[in-house]
Amino acid sequence: MTNKYQVNFKGRTIALGYSSPHPAFENQMLVSIIPIERSGKWVDDTLELRLTRPYHDIFPQTKEIIEALQEVLAQAKIEPWKCDVIKCDD
Repeated sequence: MTNKYQVNFKGRTIALGYSSPHPAFENQMLVSIIPIERSGKWVDDTLELRLTRPYHDIFPQTKEIIEALQEVLAQAKIEPWKCDVIKCDD
């Protein structure tokens, strides 16, 4: 089962996060972060959202998911201590 997360900074979503059991390695989980880049503005209809290169890593299932997501955020050069990671409803 895949869990979905939003990574927010000052009330704006800056990345999407995912965690799921690894399909090939028992007792391991796969964690992914996909940063979102914004350019333009809503008011003049020039806002563009672009999903950038995803970042992934494998962790033991005993590790806290939020901690694993924060480690992958750091790989994406997003400072995890400045962000809120919120689990999305299924």
